[in-house]
Amino acid sequence: MKKLLSLILTFALCLAMVSCTQETEPKVPENIVNPIGVSISIQDNPEDDVTVDGFQAVEKTEFTVEEGTNVLDATQLFCISNDIPIQLDSAGTYIASMAGAGEKDVETTTGWVYKINGEDVSVGANEKILEDGDEISWEFIDFTSYGW
Repeated sequence: MKKLLSLILTFALCLAMVSCTQETEPKVPENIVNPIGVSISIQDNPEDDVTVDGFQAVEKTEFTVEEGTNVLDATQLFCISNDIPIQLDSAGTYIASMAGAGEKDVETTTGWVYKINGEDVSVGANEKILEDGDEISWEFIDFTSYGW
């Protein structure tokens, strides 16, 4: 009887340990046919004096999008999936507010800019198509002190 009880407890313990392990591979949403892996970070520019109360930075986080997705759509998908507030301008082409920091919250010259793989991009986020492995970096900046 003790062996049977010991065997049952061992089985239950193993089952509990297996169910507590985390997956290391990011899950691909079911509706994505041609997935690519990208990452995103949302930061305040450390080189200016702009600080916004309630802003919540996001460290580099990997996620999956459909091949052919632009930066703006990927950013919206990430924010919505992670309960991060995001609002676009009336034209739907520019991020007016994200993660608690909005355009002109501090000065009339503050807002959001993005980089891909650490490089400035010369087109809008709604035009830049992502490639596998791209790193999106959003920064809330004061345009008067940003080093273009």
